[in-house]
Amino acid sequence: MLCEGKYLFSTSLGEGWLKPCLRGGRNGTNARREEAIVEKIVKQLGGRRFIIMTGAYDFLTLDSGVRFRLPSKDEFTKQGIDQVTVILTIDDTYTVRFETGEGVLVSEHEGIFNDQLQKLFTSENGLNTYL
Repeated sequence: MLCEGKYLFSTSLGEGWLKPCLRGGRNGTNARREEAIVEKIVKQLGGRRFIIMTGAYDFLTLDSGVRFRLPSKDEFTKQGIDQVTVILTIDDTYTVRFETGEGVLVSEHEGIFNDQLQKLFTSENGLNTYL
C-alpha cells in the first residue's frame, strides 16, 4: 500500500494532530499505540514549535517510533542530514539515527533520554528546536 503507516501533518497540532493516511492507513490498537508514541516523541522534541522551526515533514510511524524528513536544501542542516529516525527502546530510552537523503548513516545514538532529545537534535544538524 502506498502510504501504509504514514500520518499526515495537521497545522492545528491539537489533540490527534496526526491523521491516518486515507489510502492504506493503519487501524486498530497497534495504530493507536504507534500514534501515541509518535505524538510523545514529537512533543518531547518541542511539538508545534519543533515542526515550525525545523520544517520537519513526512512523518512515518514505525513500530515503536517515528521517521521524519527535513528540508533538503543545500546547507540547510549540517552534513546534509534530511532524515531522522527516533525509536523508543524497551528500557524507555531512545535510539536516534541521522541520515542523508541517499540513506547514508551520518550518526546513530543509543540510550538517549527524553530530556536529551532536543539538545542532541540541535548538536547533530544545527537546527534549533525552539526560539
